[in-house]
Amino acid sequence: MLKLEICPFCGTEAELSKDEYGRFLVSCTSDTCGAAMLGFKNRQYVIDAWNTRVSKTMPKSPPDSENKHDKNEMDNDIPRFLSAYDLAKALHISKPKAYELMHQQDFPSLRLGRRLVVPKDKFSNWINRQIK
Repeated sequence: MLKLEICPFCGTEAELSKDEYGRFLVSCTSDTCGAAMLGFKNRQYVIDAWNTRVSKTMPKSPPDSENKHDKNEMDNDIPRFLSAYDLAKALHISKPKAYELMHQQDFPSLRLGRRLVVPKDKFSNWINRQIK
């Protein structure tokens, strides 16, 4: 399996490179995501490890022409999956408060490996439910 799957966190393409020590690195090509997988001189291992992180049910990102739906400002400003940092930034709260919120039972967080993220659409729905 030599094909790299999309990033499991943001849905963008991934790329394979080598660092200065000869180790293979698979990383997300998005400037805002930062997801990466490092392998030790075994190209196939790092590709397989990256590809097993990807959910097979996660849809690929639509082309830019299909992604111009400008429903509201939040759709344009935040990524498809929010990290604790993104959540803190969107809600103007601290990162520890964002983690606290992400661990609440009624909050729509999702665990991807060791990472906790929030799908943007579920976050929008949660916000709407909070408005009284």
